[in-house]
Amino acid sequence: METDSDRHYRIPATEIAEEMGKPFVVNMIMLGALTKLLPKLHYPTVEAEIMENFAASIAGINLDAYDKGYQYIAKQLEERNKQSA
Repeated sequence: METDSDRHYRIPATEIAEEMGKPFVVNMIMLGALTKLLPKLHYPTVEAEIMENFAASIAGINLDAYDKGYQYIAKQLEERNKQSA
């Protein structure tokens, strides 16, 4: 759903996960996006939790997906700021 509201974001998490070849990491992409948007979530804290709570064999891909979601929203915020300036 498209919207003109500056409080809504379209996060193509499924598309990003599919591009990674890992459709099961959609949740980590969304977590990364939320980490960027919510001031009470801190990137290093969430990153450490992922490392601690996932087996080493899947922690890396989860961290990659988390970072992709975070970076996607960071770019969206930067573009919105440029448009409103």
